[in-house]
Amino acid sequence: MLLRQRSTLRVFLITLVLYGMLYLFATRQLVLGGEEGMFDWIVVPDWRSLIWRQRYPFSFEPIARLTVGNVSLFLSPANVLIGLILAILVALNITAAAAQLRSVGIYGGGGVVGLLGMIPAVVSGTACCVPTVILLLGLQFTAFLTTLWPWLLPLSVFLLSFSLWWSLRNPSWSCQLPKRSL
Repeated sequence: MLLRQRSTLRVFLITLVLYGMLYLFATRQLVLGGEEGMFDWIVVPDWRSLIWRQRYPFSFEPIARLTVGNVSLFLSPANVLIGLILAILVALNITAAAAQLRSVGIYGGGGVVGLLGMIPAVVSGTACCVPTVILLLGLQFTAFLTTLWPWLLPLSVFLLSFSLWWSLRNPSWSCQLPKRSL
C-alpha cells in the first residue's frame, strides 16, 4: 500500500540508492580515487573458498573488483546482501515517515509532528555507520564499543524493523481524506 503512490515510490527508490551507496562507501566496498582505468573487472581465482570468509563480524572478503574510471566497487555477495537489507529497511522507514509527514499536513496537523516521527527512522538507520561516530568520540569510547561491535549490525536491523512496524501499525497515510460538510 505504501509504495503504490508514485511520490512515495520515488522517495523509496532515491533513499534506497543513496543509502546503499553510502553503506558501500562507509564499509569501504565502494572506493573513489583508485586506479585510473576505463573499465576493469577482476575476479579472485579462489573465490569459492573466500565467499563466506569473514574479515570481522558481518564483513566478508570481496571476491571481485569492478572499476569504472576512478571508482572501484569491491564485490562481496554477503556484504552486498547485508547492505541491501539495511538499505531496504532504511528506505521503507524514510518512505513511511515522509508519507506520514505529508498526511499530517493534509489533515491539518503541524509538519513538526510528522518530522518528529521521522527521527527514529533516521537515527536507527545510522546505527550501521558507527565507525564514523567512533572517530569523532575518541579512544576510550572506541575501546568500549569494540566489545559491542558484533551486536551493532543485528541491533540496527532490529531497530529499523521495530521502527518500521511502529510507523505502519497505525498508517494515517493510507486513510481517505475526510469529507467536508458545506
